[in-house]
Amino acid sequence: MSETQENKNKEVKLTAPKMLNDEDFKTLLKNDLKTNNQDYLADVASRHNLNLRENEDAVLEIAYDEQLDAIAQNCITDALDENTSASYFLLQKLCYFDENDYAYIAAVGGENLSASIIKYTEQRLSNVQSLKPLIDFTSSVNEAILYTSDDYPNFNSYNANQLKEKFENTTIVLSDEEKAKLYFIVSKLYRQLDAKANVHNLYADNSCGLQEGDCLQKALSLSTDYKLISYCQNRLPRKDSEKNVLRAYKKALTQKQSRGDKYKINRELAKIYMHRSQSIGYINMVSTKYQDAAKAVKYLLETYRYANKEDKLPVLKKMAEIQMRIGKQQDWKNIKEVIALKYLKGQDRCMALISIADKTGDVSFYERALQEAEKGRMKKTDQMEVKEIALTGLVNNCDDEAKKAEAQKQLEAIYALKSDNLYKIIAPYKGKQH
Repeated sequence: MSETQENKNKEVKLTAPKMLNDEDFKTLLKNDLKTNNQDYLADVASRHNLNLRENEDAVLEIAYDEQLDAIAQNCITDALDENTSASYFLLQKLCYFDENDYAYIAAVGGENLSASIIKYTEQRLSNVQSLKPLIDFTSSVNEAILYTSDDYPNFNSYNANQLKEKFENTTIVLSDEEKAKLYFIVSKLYRQLDAKANVHNLYADNSCGLQEGDCLQKALSLSTDYKLISYCQNRLPRKDSEKNVLRAYKKALTQKQSRGDKYKINRELAKIYMHRSQSIGYINMVSTKYQDAAKAVKYLLETYRYANKEDKLPVLKKMAEIQMRIGKQQDWKNIKEVIALKYLKGQDRCMALISIADKTGDVSFYERALQEAEKGRMKKTDQMEVKEIALTGLVNNCDDEAKKAEAQKQLEAIYALKSDNLYKIIAPYKGKQH
């Protein structure tokens, strides 16, 4: 018999993968655990004070339930992270396809092998009641992702509404964070619909439609994830969402967050309160503007606490700006002093100290600028400029006559030195003049 004829005979013998029921699946998973996961079974036995050899059936039953929970959680997490390929890969492993099954799927699928594997995975597990909700959920999320990632000509509001209803009525128990991710996915369906309806308007996607907005508002009410809250904040109109955004960010701070996200969340809260404090109207200690400014300072302090070294200076500058605006001059002075001494060097530090003296009338900062000019590493011309400005400030603002006289004396010496330097610069050209 020729090799070609043998291959044809083999192809004829290929049969479609059989569908599994609950008992089939349970047996396959338990056998997998017994064959490949003895260390895990030993751990299960230890945690439940059982002897693995004597109580193998009981240990396997516990392990089976644990694995179902882990499978469900991993599958849901991957799907909601819009990585349904990982969800399907996990479900495919649970099919326990044999060589015949894969050969049949490859023969039928051809170039569309990946799509065929998904199809046969769903079919094989469709009668396994413990997995059916998981398969339906993954399939629905995958459908939503496909609609939002490609231009489907037949995609319409009916499809979007149907998927939204499926998600809201799922029998799978989801956490608030998982529900928020679902609403985020659905919101993108409505965003896609709005974009299709306004295909000739280049700016249509800049605005959020009613149905998209409704989904994002629900996501805001459920999520404590910085990235998702920030997305909602950027898409929703400020006037319709600011209170919910504030509430979401504050709720997020009550949950465990990375240092980087704590920085970003506090920064966003500070921005919102800063914007509120800049509304038109007078500001005094009982006004809403003053209270909003105070809250902005509070969240800027937390922003500063979690900021990286290179991000701290801009935070302090914002804080100082607010303190000056609401009349807290002493707090402004303290912050500006920290900025000058901790974050600035040379001439910049000196000029910052001088600016504090100019705004507050505290002449001691002129004196500190002079001290910094003496010990700081800077060009002679820069040093002379700092001294001239600081001494002028002392002469004009100092109440101590002795200090004022000494400052005047030093200032005149600087004038004389500058005049002498100017003469030295122009002297070589003096003899060339006619």
